[in-house]
Amino acid sequence: MRDERDSCSPSPLPEKYLFCELQSQPNATTALKGCMLPDQRESIAMIASHLPAGWKLAVKESDRQWSRMYPRRTGFWSHIAAVPNVHVVPSATSSTDLLAGSCGLVETSYSTLALRAIQMGVSVIVLGHSHIGGLAGVRTVVTDGKAARAVGEVCSLQGARLAAEEVNSSLKAFVDENISATIEGTLSYIPKFSSSVEREDFIERTITNVSSVIAAWLSLRV
Repeated sequence: MRDERDSCSPSPLPEKYLFCELQSQPNATTALKGCMLPDQRESIAMIASHLPAGWKLAVKESDRQWSRMYPRRTGFWSHIAAVPNVHVVPSATSSTDLLAGSCGLVETSYSTLALRAIQMGVSVIVLGHSHIGGLAGVRTVVTDGKAARAVGEVCSLQGARLAAEEVNSSLKAFVDENISATIEGTLSYIPKFSSSVEREDFIERTITNVSSVIAAWLSLRV
């Protein structure tokens, strides 16, 4: 906690920034679905390196990490603060306020904060594998090249929000598909993906997740 406090940026948060609330660790979201970026310092460095001049990546400790049951490694926050274009925000700062004032959210895989951002029409950059990659305003990143493209696209929007109609339509399709896949065991709708590999990965993970839910229910009920 002392390392985090001493690493907070002394200057005010700039007007143009992307926001990243770290995931708590250890966490399957970072260790498994985070792909090649289980150490969030490296994912932060990758995104920050592609920011245009005058932009910052505002980084804040996860609200779920408050108890410090699983402390960050020694020097974690001082290493985060040393990354160019990174602005470390005190953990007491409201994530909701930071999200509202940001030009975009950066998340590993997914979180409730990412869903909140989508509902607000805020652009989201997702690192690693995620089941929310097909939602409106979400850009998935698994390579440095994709990171550069995603950051460039989001920053070019200058904080513009998606229309509520587009967000609601996307969320409705997402919810309807999850209900359909769970009850009927079929995929009537598959989001658009940039490659066949991502598409097949989505289908495989969905089938696996649905099968696991059904198997768990059967083991308890039958």
